Amino acid sequence: KAGLQLLPVEPEEMEVVLGTTLSMSLDTLQECLLGMDSEHSAFGALLCDRLGYMQVNADSWAGSETEGLTRAVSLVVKCPPKPMLPETTRVKLRHRLQRYEGARLVLEREIATLDVPYGETFCVQERWEATTVDDGSRGAASNRTPRGGGVADDALLDVDIDDGGPQLVRLLVRSHVHFRSKLGLMNAKIKHHSIKKSRKMATLAVQLLLEAADAAADEAVRRPVEGPRCCRFEPTECGHIVSSYTARISPQKPSEP
Repeated sequence: KAGLQLLPVEPEEMEVVLGTTLSMSLDTLQECLLGMDSEHSAFGALLCDRLGYMQVNADSWAGSETEGLTRAVSLVVKCPPKPMLPETTRVKLRHRLQRYEGARLVLEREIATLDVPYGETFCVQERWEATTVDDGSRGAASNRTPRGGGVADDALLDVDIDDGGPQLVRLLVRSHVHFRSKLGLMNAKIKHHSIKKSRKMATLAVQLLLEAADAAADEAVRRPVEGPRCCRFEPTECGHIVSSYTARISPQKPSEP
């Protein structure tokens, strides 16, 4: 049974800001998105660092993935050096994540930037929807670009999707600006800037999703197995796995004078 939506706007009324196909499982993507806008996961830490998040305070998730998980996040970011903008601004976010029938995942994300001009009169609402790419559509996945623009699949997909190999998910990100009060001509300007910023953030987030997934896969390969400590990989001590391994099994002797 589906829970209540966080965002009242229908998906069809939102603007597509990104569409791509990712080489990862839906479970892996879900684990990454659970760390969105927080430092509780590798993906979240990467995102917070790249977006310059400060004083991040993320509530624990409440609810269930089938009925909907919800939480609130507060943080502070620096503003660009432009007239009428403060040095920093508070940001309030609301998240809702739900898994549907095991093959579809939806993250709703609402962002309110409070201290910028008119900041309390509008918020940006995003819908991140991911679906598993089935066998019948794998061959055509890299050629599909959603209506309304977005990022072409080939820019982010680096596997041969016809080989029946990696699991794939189709990710579509939509954005909408909700105004709590009418601002006249400022509405159009705020909407244009907000959608542009949302598109830029979604593109960065997808790149970091892939980085986090690759790092997790590398860590799984490097994970120690049972045996003497001298034969275990220690990736945290050296960036290069071979160097770490060989340094433990055959340490270099000091050169003789």
